[in-house]
Amino acid sequence: MKKQYGAVLGALVLLGILSACGGESGVTVADTQSVLETSSQQTEAVTEEVYQMPTLDLGGEEFTVLNSTTTWGFYTTFDLEEQTGDTLDDAVFNRNRKVEEMFNVKLLGVDEDIGTAANVLRKTVNAGEDVYQTALISLGSISSLVQEQMLLDLRMCDSIQLDQTWWDQEILSVYNLGGKDIIWFAASELSLTGLECTVVSFFNERILNNLDLQSPYDLVRAGTWTFDKLGEYAKAGANLNGADSFDKYDANGSAQYGIVSYSTFPHAMVIAAGEDYIRLDNSGMPYLAIENERFFSIAEKIASLTATSGEFNEFNSGDIHYELIFRDGRALMTVAQVKATTKFRSMEDEFGILPMPKYEESQDGYRCMRTGTSCVVCLPVTVSDMEASGAVVDALSYYSYTDILPAYYDVTLTQKGLRNEDSIEMMNIIRESRVLEIGSTFGWTSSISSQIETQLMNGKSDLASKIASAKTKVESLVAKTMEILNEQE
Repeated sequence: MKKQYGAVLGALVLLGILSACGGESGVTVADTQSVLETSSQQTEAVTEEVYQMPTLDLGGEEFTVLNSTTTWGFYTTFDLEEQTGDTLDDAVFNRNRKVEEMFNVKLLGVDEDIGTAANVLRKTVNAGEDVYQTALISLGSISSLVQEQMLLDLRMCDSIQLDQTWWDQEILSVYNLGGKDIIWFAASELSLTGLECTVVSFFNERILNNLDLQSPYDLVRAGTWTFDKLGEYAKAGANLNGADSFDKYDANGSAQYGIVSYSTFPHAMVIAAGEDYIRLDNSGMPYLAIENERFFSIAEKIASLTATSGEFNEFNSGDIHYELIFRDGRALMTVAQVKATTKFRSMEDEFGILPMPKYEESQDGYRCMRTGTSCVVCLPVTVSDMEASGAVVDALSYYSYTDILPAYYDVTLTQKGLRNEDSIEMMNIIRESRVLEIGSTFGWTSSISSQIETQLMNGKSDLASKIASAKTKVESLVAKTMEILNEQE
């Protein structure tokens, strides 16, 4: 399903691909326009065919959405009182007005901080009140609502078309815990945090060109963007330039860094390498999956990179911040979330965006980790009309896919952030490569993953004993969750 995304954003994707092909393609501007028009027509035909608008009149009632917001630079606007002239804002405004007219309903967004939104929803459910007809809750907070049986099984809601392109199929693929296949939450572009929280690689094109390094875009296309290549680039990018040390960042200094990032770097690298802390066996039972030689080899490679100051440095304190250091042209690369592009709009140098590297060329595809900030859609059990709620949520998600996402690419990324068509192509690869780490979502591996992150950030890769000692706790947490979930039918 997700492969059809290239049609919805056909102009952006094709421009990137055609640009990458250069003169060898033999494609003229006129040919390109023809292809784009054909793609647009196909998109309209597909979406009109698959989206079946329910016949529903809600009599002007209010439909209240609990919306999680952050102060970390994510775009979390659900609605506006009027158009602002900003393309993305206006797309959100118009989406909501479409849905209001479609169902004769009044949409009302209630903003709550991402850290407290789950508690706000919990209070209304415990009180048995139908206050919120849907909620956008972060992955970092959703599991407690699941285990407390506060969310409806979305499979039971016929008006939500979960098999369609406007719903994230990767998120849905993690279900089948214990073979029960209950769907408590789903993801769509109704919340753009699902894209903006994805951990990716950025590079400075000026520094790259000065070092005469191969285009990483070409490496990604060839499937050769790997840990080893990242390490080569990190080594090449590190240069004291007369400074005394890499360790203490000086905003007025001369040192140039290979990679600057933050504490999530090792976790994102583990996921990028094709490993998962938790996997499901054939019966849907979760188990700790990192006790294997491949994982330990991956850990050694990550630790060898983080251990070398200059090649890798963690700066994440106030003004001494990895995003700002990269923005100021002091590092060849940074590993950060997609939302960091908002910080790079004032950057003098050109920059590019890439998926996280593979561990080795033979790995099947790239993998980019979602952080716990990613917000998902859920329906509280107190919803009085599940089908009506489902229809509105489905329509909002549909128009978010067809209207909001292209606006996000076209404005937030193309004009204000990403500066070239190559990066647009990379963004599509990133979106297709996003991964949900179920162990973190349910809190089973929070302790061990934190320990692993700390060790690897300190350049230490001896993890076998820590994993072994944590295994019993992980298994206990999994068993407790499964016991609760098995009570839910």
